[in-house]
Amino acid sequence: MLYLSQFFREVNDFELMYPMGIRVEQGADMCSLQKTVCRGGAMKNKKFACYCCDIHRDDLIIPNNVPCTDCTRLSLTNHCYHRAVCNDNWRAWLEKERALLVESYPHLLLMPFEQR
Repeated sequence: MLYLSQFFREVNDFELMYPMGIRVEQGADMCSLQKTVCRGGAMKNKKFACYCCDIHRDDLIIPNNVPCTDCTRLSLTNHCYHRAVCNDNWRAWLEKERALLVESYPHLLLMPFEQR
């Protein structure tokens, strides 16, 4: 415990030196990322095909009634299975999650957040 308390004391001192915030990046491969967020991966085992959006695996096998703009532009006559990566509901959920995080960690207000 003594070692961890010293470590966190040093981290806190470091954060005080940089009041505008610090950025920490951790590189990871796709497998690690999928395990971290519990999404994406083998469709036999996971309900969501992608780690960053809300596309359910059952929706991936249903062709679109109307081809997407790319399929139309390319004059593709086979079935179109293209899906939007996210939708308004997903974005609203992310914004709600961010608001909850900001309540707990006010320093996140210093981080840029682009709203469209």
